[in-house]
Amino acid sequence: MGDSGRHREGARLPSAALVTPGGRGPVIEPPVPIARVYDDDEEMDVESRPTAVLMPFSAGIVIGGKFALQRVIASGAMGVVFEAWDLYIERRVALKLMHPHLAHDSRLVARFRREAQAAARIQHPNVVSVLEVGKRRDGTFYIVHELIPGQTLRDYLRARGRIDPGEALSIASPVMGGLMAAHARGIIHRDIKPENILLAQTPSGELVPKIIDFGVAKVTQEAAQNLTFSGALVGTLQYMSPEQAQGQAVDARSDVWAMGVVLFEMLSGSMPFEGPTNQAILLKLTSQPPARLDLLAPEIAAPFAPVIHRALARNPAERYPSMTAFRDELLATYARGARAFVSTTASTAPGVGPGPSAAPAADVEEELALDRLLFDENAQVASRDTIEVRPPPSERGKGLLVPPPQSGSEWREEASAQREGDEVDKAEHALGVNALRDALHSADVALRDPATGEEARGRLWLVQAVAHHWLGNYAESARTAREALGRLTRGSARWHAAFGHLVLANGALGRKDLVLASVDELNAMEEEEGEELASEPHIVTICRLTLVVVRTGILGLARRLLRGAQRRAFGKGVVGPFLRAWLDVARGELAAHEGDFIVHLRCLESSIDGFTSAGDVRSVCLQHVNVANAYVHFGAYERAVAALRETIGVAEAMQLAFVSAAKVNLGSALAYVGRVDEGIATTSAALAQCARQGNRRAECTARIYLARMRAMQGALDEAVAMAHGAAEIAVEMPTLRAYALGTLASVLLSWGQHAAALGPANEAMRILERLRSIQEGESLVRLVHALALRGAGQDAEAKRRILEARRRLLEQADRIGEPRWRQSFLENVVDNAKVMSTAAEWVGPG
Repeated sequence: MGDSGRHREGARLPSAALVTPGGRGPVIEPPVPIARVYDDDEEMDVESRPTAVLMPFSAGIVIGGKFALQRVIASGAMGVVFEAWDLYIERRVALKLMHPHLAHDSRLVARFRREAQAAARIQHPNVVSVLEVGKRRDGTFYIVHELIPGQTLRDYLRARGRIDPGEALSIASPVMGGLMAAHARGIIHRDIKPENILLAQTPSGELVPKIIDFGVAKVTQEAAQNLTFSGALVGTLQYMSPEQAQGQAVDARSDVWAMGVVLFEMLSGSMPFEGPTNQAILLKLTSQPPARLDLLAPEIAAPFAPVIHRALARNPAERYPSMTAFRDELLATYARGARAFVSTTASTAPGVGPGPSAAPAADVEEELALDRLLFDENAQVASRDTIEVRPPPSERGKGLLVPPPQSGSEWREEASAQREGDEVDKAEHALGVNALRDALHSADVALRDPATGEEARGRLWLVQAVAHHWLGNYAESARTAREALGRLTRGSARWHAAFGHLVLANGALGRKDLVLASVDELNAMEEEEGEELASEPHIVTICRLTLVVVRTGILGLARRLLRGAQRRAFGKGVVGPFLRAWLDVARGELAAHEGDFIVHLRCLESSIDGFTSAGDVRSVCLQHVNVANAYVHFGAYERAVAALRETIGVAEAMQLAFVSAAKVNLGSALAYVGRVDEGIATTSAALAQCARQGNRRAECTARIYLARMRAMQGALDEAVAMAHGAAEIAVEMPTLRAYALGTLASVLLSWGQHAAALGPANEAMRILERLRSIQEGESLVRLVHALALRGAGQDAEAKRRILEARRRLLEQADRIGEPRWRQSFLENVVDNAKVMSTAAEWVGPG
């Protein structure tokens, strides 16, 4: 940062996010240090202001039920801007959050409201778009903006000094068009400056200016020795018009002045009013003419000096009456020169008249309606309501507000009826917004309090069970789920949530006996209650059991469980989005193990819609990973890599444990697109994390993939060791054990050890024949079994087995209706292609 920016008091928090080439947020500083005049939104120096409240937000928290915070872009005294991921629409956005401790300051709340209203009402390509506005349960607000890749005009000028007229007008003209659109709606920006102009960079390299920050608040003023002020200042001093600096009423001509200052700075590299202190600058702009532009930059700026100096007339009546008139004169002056100026981005808002200082009556009514609906404390009682910003009434026929999705809490219907105290509520809320470690801490504090009742303790243990599950602490998730079950009302929504998370934890830990014990317990409950057990929580529990039972390889039991869940759900009509999503997950898992990969993919995609409607953002993220994994089944490796990278980026910020399993799959996909070294590094790191979590299933999968990747490199001894380790881990997971043994046999065959390969190949095939199908590795198992038989001299049996493998593969392919997926499945999946080529070589084309 340059010397002129050391004080930082002039810095303002941008209201839209900026992504700089280096990946960091903007460092915004004023042209000269401002020691006593500062914006409400300036960056705080914590050392000099010990009362500053530390930022309560962090990466991983979910805002509004769907915006996963990822990284801080900018921060200030009023709030913080995060880059966030919209889990519903799957896009990156900029999310500006108001600090919670400011919720009771009506002045600052009004400023935040003004920013949202003003920017949302201006529909212009050179004004940063507001996508949504929402209110959090603590009373604070947030604004969701488009995410702008590029830099501020301040950074652009800092690197260049001054710029030539053509370049200056290519930036200024679109900005002036955006301001004309604002003025047409009665909105005066009052803080136009290079920091509030973003230069968005398109893929072709074109710079598109975007105006930000329509929420200017008062500029406070400390007492000065010889100056006192009446009224309130708004804006940034060096760009303020004289009437604005003196606290008088302003209209669009104040923005004309500020635009004149910006043009003066772009063309000369200097400011029209400069001084060692703010007081000196203020005295100059209210009593002296500006510096001579034609003297500061005579070679390039002289023709424009009369136009810009008219914009800087101290008396507003002597300035251009509107931004339109100012821009037209600028362009006419440039056109009279040696070069013609053609603006490809400027646009003139219709109906712009001179000096619009008041909004049309229809817009005033709309603003009042927005005030009533958006910020009425009584109208919004939900904890994470969001409002979709839509065009004004003249441009649409629909209502202003769109109801948000419901909360993702499984037990929301019980939460509204029970209030067990601040700590319990705090823990459940933290869990709801994905502040997982905060949820654990709040629950722990409450559990240590002897006054906490048994029902409340059950709720707190449940919070911990769910948080531990998503953090990957599966042993702790199982322990706390058991604690919760002992205190919650049997059969209630919370009881089922605890039961379901116990099942999921035992499944991840590879505890097949405990999973089957849970099946017995649920069967006993159903025998007691009969068909009356058709509540959504109960059916979701059956679906969770189905998921885990499929993975233990007991497919007959899994089919019975799924049929029971479907019968109860559709027989009673109890099919909300959360339940529908879980039915899709269970059906999709079973389809994958039956070799029906297209049904598997469609079920996963459908589950994303259901979880999205239910507001369960963690499950949405998880199913996106599963969809990416499904692409691997079709040989769409590049697509899988891109999808996994995208989702991992979101899940890591949310601190979700399945990131490690996702990286296992990413490593494998990377190897299949030729990046074996990167794949090994990625999967090895993920393997260590899976082992720490106790996730035996993911650890086993990682070892299988590493064995295959090491074999690709020719490191066959390491590949054998990895495959042996995977087979040992998978004793209670038969589908993975078959895959691990098939991998071991494959490596041994590559090593020329045909006799040694026959044992694991035979065992893998026995498991496959017992299960009839496995989710992953079926073609490999069938292939290596045939190859091992042929290596042992059993040619006839080998040919029969390879024909059987091809027949099975073509049956699976015939279920894939889309030709491109079918072709990719047969040709791009390495094991499938090898089955087809080996069969053709041994017995001819099928």
